[in-house]
Amino acid sequence: MHIKHLKIVNFRNYKSSDFDFSEGVNIIFGPNGTGKTSILEAIYFLGISKSFRTSSDRDMLSFSEEHFHVFGEFYNSKKQKLLVNFNYQKDVGKKAFVNGEKLEKLTEIIGKIPIVILSPEYENISSSGPLLRRKFLDRVISLTDREYLKKLIDYRNILRERNELLKDYQRKAFFDYDVLMEAIDERLVDCAVYIYTARRNFLREFRGIVRKEMEELSGRVRIYDMRLDRESLEEDYKDVLKKKLLENFPRDVAIARTTSGPHLERLSIIFDGKDIRDIGSQGEQKIALVAIKLAEAEFIYNRLKERPILLFDDVFAYLDENHRQNLCCKLVSGCQIILTTTDKGVLAYFSKDVTVEAIELDVA
Repeated sequence: MHIKHLKIVNFRNYKSSDFDFSEGVNIIFGPNGTGKTSILEAIYFLGISKSFRTSSDRDMLSFSEEHFHVFGEFYNSKKQKLLVNFNYQKDVGKKAFVNGEKLEKLTEIIGKIPIVILSPEYENISSSGPLLRRKFLDRVISLTDREYLKKLIDYRNILRERNELLKDYQRKAFFDYDVLMEAIDERLVDCAVYIYTARRNFLREFRGIVRKEMEELSGRVRIYDMRLDRESLEEDYKDVLKKKLLENFPRDVAIARTTSGPHLERLSIIFDGKDIRDIGSQGEQKIALVAIKLAEAEFIYNRLKERPILLFDDVFAYLDENHRQNLCCKLVSGCQIILTTTDKGVLAYFSKDVTVEAIELDVA
């Protein structure tokens, strides 16, 4: 997959701008504050329907404007064209169109344009806590498994319904596990089993890819692993979770919150026997993060047979000289790459045989 053309109107600091990209390596140069990250944000928005910098679409509006427009012209590996439009209107919301057809649900765009993003503003899972790590799992699996995305959305809706009922029981001081709660738990467990299984199947494949990327990036073998709290697949997980929900019901009512289920799973990133968040130096954490992102791209390709677009925001600031060189050698392996940097010296890290498209931004 690659993007050939991007047009953004009233988006961040861009009133109306067009950008063209090559199928290979693209580097966006410019001082801080010139809108480099906003270009990556617009491309990511087209593929995911969300920003990686903010949870509010309104934040992407140019100052004093009422709407923004983002358009992208994409081509897949079969040279098929994909025209994606997003229109956002203040106080109304956003609408998405693919090849002129309006999407009934924004989630329909997920997986059509595979994208991997690495940015200081987004998902530093090597040093983050449980919530961001779960979000990483859910996002990557959802890109390649639409049933997982459906089950995840259903699970969150049912969980919200269960927690609202728990609040009602708390107000009434009602601590009897009744048929209404049992019916909700049946639906919750059905979704939870799929999520539980899919996450473990994902990690079985993904951890091996990460190890390979770590070795190639760092040039040495280290003990590295990714695992969830309960690593093995339990055939009786459905019964185990049902039992937990029943046993924890009095406590759940007391705090008006569900305390069992995949929404609380913890993902550990193990480096030489311990979680990298606890023992890894900043340099090790950054290398691990880059390796995870490269592994994410490889995993997506293995599942979709389509190379994702790599959006790397100021990635060279993460790495020392040796790792920069190793990364640039890896970035010419078939994916379209769009990098941002303030340093034109990064061109020296690419082989003379590699064509690099340079996009230079000036201070407005």
